Amino acid sequence: MTILATVILDSGCFVPMPDDSDEHYAEIGYFGSSKSVSDICVRADGADVPCRNPMNLGKKCKVEVRHVKADGTIKKDGVYSVKGYHEKILHLKDIYDEDDLPVIDFSKFDCTIRFDSGLFSPAQVKPRYFKKLSKQATGEFLVMPEERKLLKKLVAHNVHVTFKLRKGESLQLVRDGDVFWSSNDPEVKVKERLEIEFLADNTTAEKFYRTAVKGKRESYWLPNQGDPPPMCPQPPCEPKRTIDGV
Repeated sequence: MTILATVILDSGCFVPMPDDSDEHYAEIGYFGSSKSVSDICVRADGADVPCRNPMNLGKKCKVEVRHVKADGTIKKDGVYSVKGYHEKILHLKDIYDEDDLPVIDFSKFDCTIRFDSGLFSPAQVKPRYFKKLSKQATGEFLVMPEERKLLKKLVAHNVHVTFKLRKGESLQLVRDGDVFWSSNDPEVKVKERLEIEFLADNTTAEKFYRTAVKGKRESYWLPNQGDPPPMCPQPPCEPKRTIDGV
């Protein structure tokens, strides 16, 4: 029996890949949510799964999402996307002028999430308003309610990464080389459908869109209320291959 496993990214910032790179993995910078929620939640066949280990990202770490085959080896056939995926991901040029594009400092993120396989799809594609955050004479930043913009394109508010787990296979979450969760854990008890969601609550919006920006600016564009959409700061961002390899 095959289990359909989906990793849901509520937000994230894709690490740009060199044009000449022959590798096809994806890395996403991520911030942890507030202490009121776990950074990661798991659902098996639609029901919440209690987890033995703390499901938080941690600080200055690398989290790997591993598709482990029945023989114990890690599947590393690269990441793919559905056609049209990149057109639906928010790019910084969608909210800033070309000559004023901010640069992302990936050392600012709490962690990096890495995928060496999986199919990436846009989810919750819809309009989004952005609001201007401006520096005041006091040095603090305040939202300018009268200054906001509606993006010209519809953007994905989540990204789904799907895997098909066949008999004996599993999905693992690994932090700095140590497995801290597996779909084979006894409490998971999944039959058909597994969801692992990396949460990004409202407190992360300013972190993704201001804290992670290099240098000092007088203003920034932030998503309005709600969790921040994923973004590709400097295309190309993986995955560049579509499902049929085109």
